[in-house]
Amino acid sequence: MKLGSGWIMVTLAALAAAAPVAAQGTTVGETPAPATAPVPGAAPEAAPAPPTSAQDSARVANEIKPLMDAVLADSLNPLRHFELGNAYYDRGRLQDARDQFQRAVDIDSTFWKAWVNLGTVLDELNFDKASRPAFERAIRLNPKEPFAYVKMANSLYARGLRKDAMDYYRRALAVKPEYLEAHFMLGNAYAEQEMYREAVREWKKVQAFGPGSPEAQMVNENLNTVYEFFADQPEFVKQLKALPVKDASRSAAPAGKIRAVKARGSK
Repeated sequence: MKLGSGWIMVTLAALAAAAPVAAQGTTVGETPAPATAPVPGAAPEAAPAPPTSAQDSARVANEIKPLMDAVLADSLNPLRHFELGNAYYDRGRLQDARDQFQRAVDIDSTFWKAWVNLGTVLDELNFDKASRPAFERAIRLNPKEPFAYVKMANSLYARGLRKDAMDYYRRALAVKPEYLEAHFMLGNAYAEQEMYREAVREWKKVQAFGPGSPEAQMVNENLNTVYEFFADQPEFVKQLKALPVKDASRSAAPAGKIRAVKARGSK
């Protein structure tokens, strides 16, 4: 029996595409229009036509106009470009976001958050070989910040470079031991190598450090799937459930149950 790809490991689809670092108070949010009650007996209104690309561009330009004005007024301030880049990113304008983050680091090469965001956008544009030097630059500038390690790890993991990715997840945890995403993804990487004890231990750390978090909810799904898969090995399931968070043992699954685990959304 094979632990199939259709029902295990919520991974990068939910986590690796997290938005880049945002400067507090600098992104422009959209306020939905208030709903109106229908008039009794009136014919239903036709659905509005989808906006054209020109209309969409005009809407985005109007929304971010204050940030564009701020860049024009203070063009040598890297924070202004960083904030505009975040606004473009939030609206799916990745190339425009890339240009603004690049401008920010051109002005201030020590701006580590801009390097992280530049790497994030390059990665999403599938320029992963260009994104990694950006992440590495951010790490060198601020080695005590785990976010850049995790973004680098996610890029590597998505492209099948699992061992390298695991190294960066561990480096993130060396900086911040309670980093939920790093534990979650490290657990997935262990599971894909059939190291279920190690995987469960990492997932349990997510539950311990972040009960009620989205990562903990995904951990519950993964744990239940693993327990169901080994349902005919009740003693092994009992051992997995009893593993303490700090357990460091390295044991394989029972004979006959060694199967590769394919992460949903991974390559």
